[in-house]
Amino acid sequence: MDGISALRCTGEFSQLTNAERRHFAEELTGIVGGHVPLLLGVGSSGTREAVHLARHAENVGANGVLVVSPFYWNVAEEALYKHFKTVAESVEISALVYNFPLLTGIDLFLTLVARLAEDCSNLVSIKDTVAE
Repeated sequence: MDGISALRCTGEFSQLTNAERRHFAEELTGIVGGHVPLLLGVGSSGTREAVHLARHAENVGANGVLVVSPFYWNVAEEALYKHFKTVAESVEISALVYNFPLLTGIDLFLTLVARLAEDCSNLVSIKDTVAE
């Protein structure tokens, strides 16, 4: 196994409270114990909560965070840029953009992803979940 990724869309994080998500992250990082890289999803409908979850993930020992577009709201490109940039810059660990248009209602433009990659030194990858 090369690593573990948890609290993503298929992990049904949206059905957990903020406290449950933090508790799960703490328990999982303890179980993993640094044996393999751990990536934690910090998806949220708002930037502030995503930042809090990202900082928590970093503090408990995750190696990176997976940042999905804010869901529920139809967010313009500049607001998306600010969301991803703010979350990425809130931590020193790696950040990954998560494009999942089926569940978020937003399909990220390559120009946005390229801009983020250029402006955020810890933004290292994209998880692109599209049905094409």
